[in-house]
Amino acid sequence: MNEKFKELGLGKYQKNMKNVFDILMEKGNPKLAIRYARRIIEDGQHKTPTEIAPGTKVYELVEELAKYLPENVRIDFLE
Repeated sequence: MNEKFKELGLGKYQKNMKNVFDILMEKGNPKLAIRYARRIIEDGQHKTPTEIAPGTKVYELVEELAKYLPENVRIDFLE
């Protein structure tokens, strides 16, 4: 994250940043991030979680929570 933040001219990433969601929405691509995360998990089928690293299933939580966002924000998350 630090490297990407510096690349975008945002300085250093800090844990518990209050505006990190706004930054990610402005500079990031939630749909693409979800797609990449899903692919990492799918490519790691039949492997242990440690063998899949850095894969997590947090994208499933993000997809579920995105359903409760306002429509104009939700479209950035869901296919």
